[in-house]
Amino acid sequence: MKKYIFLAAMATLVLAGCAKKELEEIIPAQGTVITFEGNSEEDTKVSIGEGPVLLWYTGDALGIYDVDTTVFYGQTAELYGESSGKKKGVFQTVSEVIPEKDLELYLTYPAAYVSYKAAGIVGSVNSVQSQRKANSSIHIGNNCVAYAKTSIKAGQTEGISFTLNQMTAFVKVKVSSSEFASAELVSVKLWAPGKALSGTITVDPKTGSAAYSATKDYAGVTISNTSALSSEQDVYFTALPCDLTGTDVYVIVTMKDGQKTIEIPVKMAGKELKAQALNVITVSNLSLSDNTFDWYNPVETRYVAAFGEGWSYGDQNCYTAMMGGDAVTMDVRARGNFMRCTKPAYILVQNACELNASNKNNLEFNGTNGWDGSAYVKIPLNGNYTVSVKALKAGSYLGYASKVKLLDENSDCIWAFNIWALGSEITGQTMKNGVIMDRNLGAAIKDIEFKTSTRPSDGRGCYYQWGRPFQTGWSSSGGLFIQAATVVTDLAISAANPEKFYHLNNNTITSGGDWYLGANPGARSEHIDDLWGNQNTTGDQVVSTKGTKSIYDPCPKGWMVACPALLNEMYSVAELDVTDASMYRMVYKYGDETVTLSFGGCKWGSNGGNCDNTTTDICALWSNSTVTSYEQNGANAHMFYYRYKEGAWSAPEKQSGNRAHGYPVRCMKDDENR
Repeated sequence: MKKYIFLAAMATLVLAGCAKKELEEIIPAQGTVITFEGNSEEDTKVSIGEGPVLLWYTGDALGIYDVDTTVFYGQTAELYGESSGKKKGVFQTVSEVIPEKDLELYLTYPAAYVSYKAAGIVGSVNSVQSQRKANSSIHIGNNCVAYAKTSIKAGQTEGISFTLNQMTAFVKVKVSSSEFASAELVSVKLWAPGKALSGTITVDPKTGSAAYSATKDYAGVTISNTSALSSEQDVYFTALPCDLTGTDVYVIVTMKDGQKTIEIPVKMAGKELKAQALNVITVSNLSLSDNTFDWYNPVETRYVAAFGEGWSYGDQNCYTAMMGGDAVTMDVRARGNFMRCTKPAYILVQNACELNASNKNNLEFNGTNGWDGSAYVKIPLNGNYTVSVKALKAGSYLGYASKVKLLDENSDCIWAFNIWALGSEITGQTMKNGVIMDRNLGAAIKDIEFKTSTRPSDGRGCYYQWGRPFQTGWSSSGGLFIQAATVVTDLAISAANPEKFYHLNNNTITSGGDWYLGANPGARSEHIDDLWGNQNTTGDQVVSTKGTKSIYDPCPKGWMVACPALLNEMYSVAELDVTDASMYRMVYKYGDETVTLSFGGCKWGSNGGNCDNTTTDICALWSNSTVTSYEQNGANAHMFYYRYKEGAWSAPEKQSGNRAHGYPVRCMKDDENR
């Protein structure tokens, strides 16, 4: 027969843990029942607002370890059903464990995330936690680290007590706003640059001292079921204990209002975050004026990619200007994840013409040419963080794409923009599933205007690795293209090196064909599927949704990377046109419209090399969506692909390519003009 150990705990900080299966009523009839009764100390209780202390909930469990780890090693005791919702918890071991001798025991909470090892009690505080809804604290037990030391004698059945020691600080942030009463609160983070607020905790149970590792300088929570800020909302999360006295800290509040994402960093003086205590922070009547950084724009209408953690600069990544025409204005303020942003200070040309490295003096910024006759020069930003850009004529070129870097005060690159100089206005061509641009992104001319007397390169456009906003040209000369086998473990590496094409040659880490490997290279979870705003979560190979323009989208304002439906529309009716020996095309007709797709070639993600012939071999275009079949295609994105020397293409649902490849982009109209 089974015998059970029951643990009853007057919760010192009575916890709300993850809800597992509903426990059935336990009828302790036969056998010996061993009971653990917890002690409670007044100074370790924590109340939430005016309500009661946090309570135990169904699904809570303790880990049980004996000091010698020979009898009770990793045993689990689950909460007795009648204890749910109470501050006195009774726990039952999942499997039969009988103490046959006197033992010293360590109890850990929560059992799923905190364990006893040779190094001590080990647990972690996640940097981003999840709250079910506003004002709910039921989740915080998942992210605490607590333990107790107690003893049991051979055959002892009652009178065994313990008191949990909480090693984490519990944080409550109260948020209210009349200005954003209609906005929904999405997340709240506490950021203390250079401090340790989340990470792994290792506790020496003999002394109670704690050591921290793999730390991050922020901790916070996202809300799963959001609601409007028409009334004050409370959010709860745990953090590492930390004395922030005398330190500037930031409470970063993120909201959604229609298609707007609003992220406001509120700067305030830090105080001590105490363990075994509820640390309350109040953000009253939040407004845009709480953002005191003139270089940061809190309101973003584009989709904030990287699952809400992305950031960028400017309201678009590609600005169009007519050659010899009026200047256009760039806004270079930061937006998105404030913790990843840096104050911009300078503009610096990377190259003034992707087609010809010798064309250096094509661009003027705030009236100053980006080339001084011997070198590209840093041009300081003005006080409102806008830049007036004028595209000058460049000899006989019909248009050109340029790249300029945005630098911080230390002259480190933090972003880049594509300045697309045009000789003719961009037009849209109507298709069944949307309106598509009349040329590839970065191309000098419309595809339909191509003639044998024109440079083939004029119709090619730029190349993009999937998900990156930074373009690469055809040439590898003149510093326009730098091969880099660097492992990109952080998106900031991509932003700091926009001129680099991250091919995978000599890469010994499993990449799955992606230029971005993440902090845990090789893991499927490291591939970020929403960078261009159309993550595929349907289970279908090809997503049917249009998607939404993201902050990493490379197209100019009012345009976005074409969706799969638009590219797939061409497969069934597009015809190969090889009448012009210098530029092959795919031709598609819909009603009175004729859409032509140039053979723009590509750069191979395996080694960064160009395809055999840019104008007569490969016609390829990225879509804005990933594909499914993640086990096989974890790093693939949907695309249009035809290779002339192979003479055919696969079925549309099979069209996908590794994200490390560099393919052209054809933009489609963004109906919401973000």
